[in-house]
Amino acid sequence: MFWSWILSALIESLLISILPLVLLENTDNKHGAMDNFLESGMTSFTIIVIVVNTKVTNDNNCDFDHDIVVMIVMQSLFAIIWIVVIINDE
Repeated sequence: MFWSWILSALIESLLISILPLVLLENTDNKHGAMDNFLESGMTSFTIIVIVVNTKVTNDNNCDFDHDIVVMIVMQSLFAIIWIVVIINDE
């Protein structure tokens, strides 16, 4: 069980650290300018929120049906807030 935790933590940390850098695709190769790192930070924070909410939901000792409802509600609220922020940012 210990090694499964270590493997899970390794995979999650790689996902959280490498995915935002891969998603920085809007680069200007002529001048070497990359997109700002705010997008990378926001992507990392988004992945952390999703991973933590999923872990909290899976690790508690409630009924299975209740876990699914909580996960759907939390991720739906996150998606709604994300859409509102994007709309207000434009």
